[in-house]
Amino acid sequence: MGIYLDDNLSKQRIYQNIVSNFVGYGLVQGSGRSNIIYKNKFYNRDSGYSGDSRGPRRYHTTPNMFYNLLDTMVNNGVDRYTSPWKDQFPEWALLPKTSEELMKEENIHWLLMKNTEIYRNNFIY
Repeated sequence: MGIYLDDNLSKQRIYQNIVSNFVGYGLVQGSGRSNIIYKNKFYNRDSGYSGDSRGPRRYHTTPNMFYNLLDTMVNNGVDRYTSPWKDQFPEWALLPKTSEELMKEENIHWLLMKNTEIYRNNFIY
C-alpha cells in the first residue's frame, strides 16, 4: 500500500509525495469527504487507485461504538455548532442530530465519499 486514507478521513490535502517499490495500490481512499489529492508520483506498484464509500455499511447506530460518527464527536468534545468547529467544518452543523436520523435514506449521503478532487497524479509501472 502506498498512501491510505482510512475510514472516512476527510479534509486532507495529499500532494507532492513520491512513493515507490511497494505491493498493492498506490492510493486507497476508504470513504471520506473533501480530500484534495494531487501531484503525487507512484512508481513500481501493482495497481493504481481504489476508493469506496464504506460509511453506510460500516456505520453503527449503537451508542459509543467505533463507527458512530455523532457519538465520536460528542465523546471527543467536538461541539459542531460552535467555534472552532463550525468555522473549520461548517457542513457538520447540517448533519442530522441523531444516528437514527443519519441512517435514513434521505440522509445517507452524509456517509458517502463526496467532494474529493484527485488530479495530476502519476502512476508509473
